[in-house]
Amino acid sequence: MFYTYLWLREDGTPYYVGKGKEYRGFVNKSHRVFRPKDKNLIIIQHHENEKDAFEAEKFLIDYYGRKDTGTGCLRNMTCGGEGASGVIVGIKTREKLSVLSKGRKYPEEFGQQVSERMLGNKNGLGKRSEQARQNISQGKMGVKASTAHRQSMSKARKGVPWTAARWAAQAARVGK
Repeated sequence: MFYTYLWLREDGTPYYVGKGKEYRGFVNKSHRVFRPKDKNLIIIQHHENEKDAFEAEKFLIDYYGRKDTGTGCLRNMTCGGEGASGVIVGIKTREKLSVLSKGRKYPEEFGQQVSERMLGNKNGLGKRSEQARQNISQGKMGVKASTAHRQSMSKARKGVPWTAARWAAQAARVGK
């Protein structure tokens, strides 16, 4: 089910409009602006299909106007309706992309740069500075789930297949 969402300021005026499904309207990941800390400041409107959600997004952005164009209060940078689709890439699409990339040549320096960035990094996110690693470490100190909570999470997930929705939820949790 697709929806449009409005993120509101403390005074109740909207500052961002978007289209999404699942957790999109409730996470900061891949947004240029931050969502409100108070989830009561997020308004959701459900739509029958993605096309209707895109149309509603365009309408709301046009209605409230954008700050960058001097027409309103929204921090959106586009008129809406052109965001990424929620469809997962299918096998046929992957095959087409594979055919297109066959024989593609990259400069040798490019491969060396990628290799150096990935070297010694098990998660593939590139090298982090010592300061960045310390910041991450400090942020995680003292944040542990209780044994009972970990056991209940494990029990709840036993035998549950890894669907696209579950992968997306996991990615949203990791991205926070």
